[in-house]
Amino acid sequence: MTRQTRNWLIALLVIYSVPVFVVGGIIAFLALRPLPPLVPPPNPNAYDDLVKAGQMVSTNTGNYAKLGAPQLRTLAATNAAALSLARDALDGPCRVPVQYSQTNWSLTTGNVSKLRLLSQAFAAEGKLAELDKRSGKAAGCDMDLIRLGADSARGGILIDAMIGSSIESIGSADLVKLASQLDAPTCRDAAATLERLDAEKPSWDGVMKQEDDWIRRTFGMRAVLVEFIFHRQVKRSGMRTQKSYQAEQLKLRRLMIDFAARAFELEKGHRPASAAELVPEYLKAVPKNPTTGKNLN
Repeated sequence: MTRQTRNWLIALLVIYSVPVFVVGGIIAFLALRPLPPLVPPPNPNAYDDLVKAGQMVSTNTGNYAKLGAPQLRTLAATNAAALSLARDALDGPCRVPVQYSQTNWSLTTGNVSKLRLLSQAFAAEGKLAELDKRSGKAAGCDMDLIRLGADSARGGILIDAMIGSSIESIGSADLVKLASQLDAPTCRDAAATLERLDAEKPSWDGVMKQEDDWIRRTFGMRAVLVEFIFHRQVKRSGMRTQKSYQAEQLKLRRLMIDFAARAFELEKGHRPASAAELVPEYLKAVPKNPTTGKNLN
């Protein structure tokens, strides 16, 4: 072999091996990034009682939207123990108990179905209260739904975030119609609760980071490939999931302003000129649009 041929072979080896080493280094860096410390669930964990309450709910709760007052009254009585347990749990510390294994999906979907049933039981009780012209009670059920949605997602992964958001949307859709029928203290409390829950709710980027952390803990060295495929799927879906999550976040923030403005109007006799006028007496800060980052008004 001539020196020139040998030099050419060395050059080709370098040309083809450098990208391999670079890619390998990047994969190793991504795989070996330090993970955030695990946050243990509270003990006792209210999430367990919420799932238990969902298990106690009548299975025919799903058709509540088609029922009249007599049937809803019977359904409410049937689900009274479950809703009582759930309301007690909503006042306690709660965190989704994430399992870092590939069997997590079956456990999560089982819990999700129970939480969905529980949300329908709350919604049925709220509908009955509306039919009975009990606006305060109906608003309380809707707020319980929003709190349930927040607890269903806290500390969880993407599927938990989306089920939590869908539960919140049931409560917020009905609550919008009730704001003008409530007194000032109720509106104040609703605005304060929504603001507190919003402060605890992760941004979309936070949800995606939680999902990535789960993938890395679950799949180890294969996590880089799994993350790549996962993010490609999210991108290919046209970001519909992100838009849905942020749309519900925006709806709740506007609702927060509506309740604070309603309390302001009832107590001061006129509407606030802007959302900034609600701070700091009715809100701690002006909510922002989760998509643009600009203040809402």
